[in-house]
Amino acid sequence: MSIKTIPSIFLICFLYFNAFGQTNYNYPSTYESIPVLNFDGPKSIIPTIDVPFESRYTPVVESYLKTYFLLKREHSKDIVGRSLMYFPLFEKLLKENNAPESLKYLAITESALKPRAISRVGAGGLWQFMPETGRHYGLNISTKVDDRFDPEKSTKAAIQYLKKYHAAYGDWALAIASYNSGPGRVRRAIKRSGSKNFWKLKRFLPRETRSYVPGFIAAAYLMKYYDHHGIRPNLPSLDLQITESMMIMNQLSFHTIARVTGISLDVIRDLNPAYLKDEIPTHYSHKGYKLVLPKRVMSAMQNYISMIAANEFHESQLSDRKVFAFSPEMNDEESYFLSLYTMGSGENLNDLAKTFNCPVNLLMAWNGFKSPYVAAGQEIKLYQIAKYANFPESRKPIHVEKIPQKSADLVWNYLPKNALLEDDEMMMYQVRRGESVLDIIEKYPNNTLEEVLETNKLSLKNPPSAGMKIKIRK
Repeated sequence: MSIKTIPSIFLICFLYFNAFGQTNYNYPSTYESIPVLNFDGPKSIIPTIDVPFESRYTPVVESYLKTYFLLKREHSKDIVGRSLMYFPLFEKLLKENNAPESLKYLAITESALKPRAISRVGAGGLWQFMPETGRHYGLNISTKVDDRFDPEKSTKAAIQYLKKYHAAYGDWALAIASYNSGPGRVRRAIKRSGSKNFWKLKRFLPRETRSYVPGFIAAAYLMKYYDHHGIRPNLPSLDLQITESMMIMNQLSFHTIARVTGISLDVIRDLNPAYLKDEIPTHYSHKGYKLVLPKRVMSAMQNYISMIAANEFHESQLSDRKVFAFSPEMNDEESYFLSLYTMGSGENLNDLAKTFNCPVNLLMAWNGFKSPYVAAGQEIKLYQIAKYANFPESRKPIHVEKIPQKSADLVWNYLPKNALLEDDEMMMYQVRRGESVLDIIEKYPNNTLEEVLETNKLSLKNPPSAGMKIKIRK
């Protein structure tokens, strides 16, 4: 986060996106066969997109969109996938602080939703705080723990900052600009322009900040309409989605956690990015430090902590094996499985979420829905853990299938594509002259670029020709 005396975070964006802020492109050879996207949709949508200030479609916004949807498509899939881990938290905290929910998109511009991102000037975390600014907003930064990398604590600090400067300027666009270049530059721009409208005073701001607010607008569009451009999210593993937390008072090594639970160090690190030394240090107050783990292994961790507290066990008794007896790796009780349900009349995903004690955002992501309101008769995918499974009499599944996994941290890429697709859900489509796959999926938004290419044995270098018939979703 470039606040006050530090350079703008826009420089960091170049490390992630390379081409932001440009209006002309020389596409790499890899992308030569990708057709130019039709930006008539974004041009009409962006002025009305849900951001807390006047939104405009500009050449800079378009250059960001080209990067998201053409130059860095795989990167965009990762961003959308990671949002499943962090956006529910952002939304909760923004609501509690009476701040616009759409401010969550700022973390995309800052860090591409990477909690351990560090800029070349030393800004760190999802919200890219510099150390001195982080401490000013109450973040603990030491050699063992860095709260800038803690998703919850850093988000609270970012909300404090944005609310402070919204109160000062009366405008969220200027609060966002201040987050990038610092309040001093924004105050000088207001004074020189005689206006508190970002679009009127932006020429008095640094070049990076002039592009920063358009970058926020493009990030909002990406998250709202990624599926319209054939982006299929790279979802994180189920171990990173279905989680619980507990408080730890005394020092606890990540290696011990791995042996007790059977999960990998990488998963533990991904869920607990604030701990710098692969351990939770002793907390010298009554609060403790938070440990986040996959829900399926939390009972094993709680049992271990209880035995330690009761002096019934000592860490030296732990086996050198990767998996400790408390939690055999992916046994039947801890394995994930898929079940299918049919939505009843008058129901929505919020109802299903309450029935199965599952966050609604996960149900929406697993089924590719943008809204919890779906049609009656729609089949719904639900992933559960065997020992927490809930099958109420009123909601018997129409299909149950155990998910084959060699390990708990297997990258999640199971079934959501065409595996459950029936023939009567498909149709044959004849490609028109000059029409690309992306044009087709804009007409039929139930399809994604990857699905159409894979189903029809096509590729970006071997696109369909005019007159060719291809199989797509209705």
